[in-house]
Amino acid sequence: MKLSGILCNTIKKTPLYDWHIARGAQMVPFAGWSMPLQYKAMGQVDAHNHVRKQAGLFDVSHMQQIILKQPKSSNFIHSILPVSYNQLTNTGSYSLILTEEGGIVDDCILTKWSDESWYLVTNAARSKEVANWLTNQQGRYQDETGESISIDYLESKKQALLALQGPKAAEVLARHSETSLKELYFGNVSQNLRLSGGANVHIARSGYTGEDGFEISVEERDAVAIADMLADGNPTIPIGLGARDSLRLEAGLCLYGNDLWENDLTVGEAGLAWTIAKDRRTEDQVTKFPGWGKVIPSLKLANMSKRRVGLTVEKGPAARQNASILNTNEEKVGHVTSGAPSPTLNQNIAMGYLPKEFASIGTKVLVDIRGRKRQAEVVKMPFVANNYYREGMGI
Repeated sequence: MKLSGILCNTIKKTPLYDWHIARGAQMVPFAGWSMPLQYKAMGQVDAHNHVRKQAGLFDVSHMQQIILKQPKSSNFIHSILPVSYNQLTNTGSYSLILTEEGGIVDDCILTKWSDESWYLVTNAARSKEVANWLTNQQGRYQDETGESISIDYLESKKQALLALQGPKAAEVLARHSETSLKELYFGNVSQNLRLSGGANVHIARSGYTGEDGFEISVEERDAVAIADMLADGNPTIPIGLGARDSLRLEAGLCLYGNDLWENDLTVGEAGLAWTIAKDRRTEDQVTKFPGWGKVIPSLKLANMSKRRVGLTVEKGPAARQNASILNTNEEKVGHVTSGAPSPTLNQNIAMGYLPKEFASIGTKVLVDIRGRKRQAEVVKMPFVANNYYREGMGI
């Protein structure tokens, strides 16, 4: 996880900044925002384990929330993202923002609110790139169709975004919700969930930890009250970026800037072929998304030069970003993109890229960590099985 070194007078503050300070947060610059790394009451490892066993509340208000509107906005969405033509109403879909060359501008979550309105969440570190990309797509679409698209960036309205994560997240939220969560399954959303105290929020059953949980978009005026209500210490506590990073790594989830980037990386090599809907891969489409002609061939193994892989690494210092991955002849063949000790597994884990001939599960490699070559093995991801709440499960 990269902590950006940005001048203090340019750093933005989320609506919960003072709330974090009051709880003893160690604040650090991240993607242009002042964000909590951890809290004085609990170290990073204990915070990580708390989320795996109970529940934690994350402030993710630095993420970019965007509303796209137009009477025929579905046509626009399908011209810019590789999502299915099937209805996505009240369901969030992980997707990719792509260049005409098939490069990955960002990864995102898209939700269809109605035929005229879509909700998009993108990464803070890519906010300018995404905004420029959307502006270009907006202009192209208007030139081609004569129809205008409204793009509303919610940060300007100080919209907060909270993530309640962990096996007890549903229990916590249910205590404060006026609506049953029993049939809100992983990936489902509710646009107007009413919470105790009267606040209406947009809620998605999703997250970035591999655990059950919810992402809650809330107006700035209600953010502190809802954070107080959810992070009451029984069983929820506030959690910072440090544990968030180790949790997402255990879940095998990518961090843009580490595991994903724009140039010299294809969708197939990143292991994200599943994000390209099957009904978007054929020639006979109403419209094609940016980079279609480059992306579709990239999904074939024969056209991949490398693959994103998971690694377990022997005891000792953890492999970190840019550590070299070597073959058994000690020749460099790849590099680590994310790495950390896994508190859940009590083992060093990492993600990285290797030529496809070295990417098979069980392949033995070496990782150069501070000049010492340590034994590693390619393993299946996620490192820790997910605990998402799916249809057929009980609350």
